[in-house]
Amino acid sequence: MGGFEILEVLVEKVGENKNGFNRLEQKIGKDPEAMRYIAVGGFEILEVLVGKVGENKNVRNRLESKTVSGIETSGFLFVHKQSPVIYYVYMVQLITMSKRKDLKTMAYGLKMIEALHNEDLEGAHALLDQAIENDSDEEHFDLAEQLLQLGFLDEAEALYGTLLINYPGEGELLVALAEISVDRDDEDTALAYLEQVHPEDENYPRALLVLADLYQSQGLFEVTEQKLQEAKDMLPEEPIIDFALAEHYNQMGRFSNAINHYNAVSEAGIDEISGVLMHQRLAECYSSGGAFEEAIRHYEEALEQRANTDTLFGLAFTAYQAHKMVRAIEAFNQLKELDPNYTSLYPYLAKAYEHENRLVEAFTVIKEGTVLDNFNKELYYEGGKLALKLDDEKAAEKYLRETLVLDPHFMEAALTLNKLFLKQEDYPAVIDLSGWMEQENEEIDPQLDWDMALAHKELEEYDKAGKAFEKALTRYQDNPLFLKDYGYFMREEGNVKRALELWNKYLGYEPEDDEIIQEVSYLNERE
Repeated sequence: MGGFEILEVLVEKVGENKNGFNRLEQKIGKDPEAMRYIAVGGFEILEVLVGKVGENKNVRNRLESKTVSGIETSGFLFVHKQSPVIYYVYMVQLITMSKRKDLKTMAYGLKMIEALHNEDLEGAHALLDQAIENDSDEEHFDLAEQLLQLGFLDEAEALYGTLLINYPGEGELLVALAEISVDRDDEDTALAYLEQVHPEDENYPRALLVLADLYQSQGLFEVTEQKLQEAKDMLPEEPIIDFALAEHYNQMGRFSNAINHYNAVSEAGIDEISGVLMHQRLAECYSSGGAFEEAIRHYEEALEQRANTDTLFGLAFTAYQAHKMVRAIEAFNQLKELDPNYTSLYPYLAKAYEHENRLVEAFTVIKEGTVLDNFNKELYYEGGKLALKLDDEKAAEKYLRETLVLDPHFMEAALTLNKLFLKQEDYPAVIDLSGWMEQENEEIDPQLDWDMALAHKELEEYDKAGKAFEKALTRYQDNPLFLKDYGYFMREEGNVKRALELWNKYLGYEPEDDEIIQEVSYLNERE
């Protein structure tokens, strides 16, 4: 914050914005032009700042550095935008500027922000030159901070760079410049800045968090954990660092560790950080770890705090995984009513209905889903299987063919369709589909070769049938049913020796098959 005036505005709103957890709500005031937006982790932070205003204001009307919730500040609660860090205050000084009428008394930097607010980019650039030449270092810092938040990276970098010349080694400046480099994907420069932050600097924990983000983006997960743990050792009670560790462990699939740190954040009285609800993260971790009952409880808690389509889908899908189909159907339908275009819900809602043997409702869901998302292969595949259960073979073929148009590599859809063709004794269709799949894929399921062999056999194309059988044998030499089928084909072809070989191997798997025992006995007698 650039001045005491902003604190005064906030203080006026404290009473009406404290919630039941003694925390400020996100919106402070209702004036959209003032851009009064704050996202702080706790009301006590504001109390600390306000309580220290008189004794800590310096000659430049700014707060001196004070420890707030374990982290040193310099009048700014300011952290890396991409880091999972809270206590992030975004307050543009338009709050106070909007009350000033005499622009001549304002610093050039404030005039520049006013120009940007009025979308006067040309005027803003002219004022930037004036600000660099005439404003104080303090005003340069305030302006750089605001420009950074507004996305003017080049201008903010120029101001921070100038300040760093005057204040070499200043950690706050080094971290700010590192963040700008991160935004530009210039990781080497960011690291160079961060490595200059001294461990005794009050901004060192913040630098460690930014470093952790960088190393994680590079896939250096062990180093990421080391940096986060170092920050944790320095500030063991800091919820921000617990959250950063939790997010790291969650990404790594170490759900038990993640749960411990998310719980630590919750136990500190913080329910939400940077838009992330702790209950939602806990639900996701418990669900990923297979603890579905606990996950459902946390999803329901998260939904009470804030209605969210992703959270509702998580609840519904977790209930589906836990085989609580009635609860899953209820949640999926709530989601469908809230956002019909959330197309991921349709296949699972259909499966949940199918599990409850509500096949007509399941098929209706599929039809609704394909209208909204005609590129969802899973929807068409589920529709094909449901149509088969409803004895609608025409619809089944339509849905399964559409599935393969969307994904020619979808083997399960091809196998299901071939099974339908075999049932219908449409042997040319079996051969066409199997051949097409062979052309579209480097390797196909051997079941398609087996299907082709059976189809050629029925069409009395015995040479082709034999080749297809032999091709399938390379993958099905230990499949009892295949050995039995191939044995019958060899016997019909008059190749008694080959038939005996196949059936004797089959009997090794099914020694009590009386039918094949008799066939083998008969062939042995003829031999």
